[in-house]
Amino acid sequence: MDTFGVSVGAGSLRSTAAEAVHFPHRWTAEGVTVQAPFTGAHLLHLAAAGCVLNDVYREAAALGVAVDGVRVTASGAFDPDWHSTGIEYQVEVDSPPRRTGCRR
Repeated sequence: MDTFGVSVGAGSLRSTAAEAVHFPHRWTAEGVTVQAPFTGAHLLHLAAAGCVLNDVYREAAALGVAVDGVRVTASGAFDPDWHSTGIEYQVEVDSPPRRTGCRR
């Protein structure tokens, strides 16, 4: 069974690969990079990865957490009738250490 993997990155975790496609992004000045073949299976997984990436930026902003970069990879497979068997994803976040402000 084939798996259909994609990667989307922003900020310090953007792809530098020549085949990466660049898109504007509301959370980052540099935009996002996408590495995915153009098939329906890959686009489904790209949609999930893009949503997770946006969620990280949105939730970090709401919590006041600085985020320098995010990369989400997503993949999944399909049964013989082309029904999804599920989507798995991994998230990598580049964030500076938080200072607690405690003094001794």
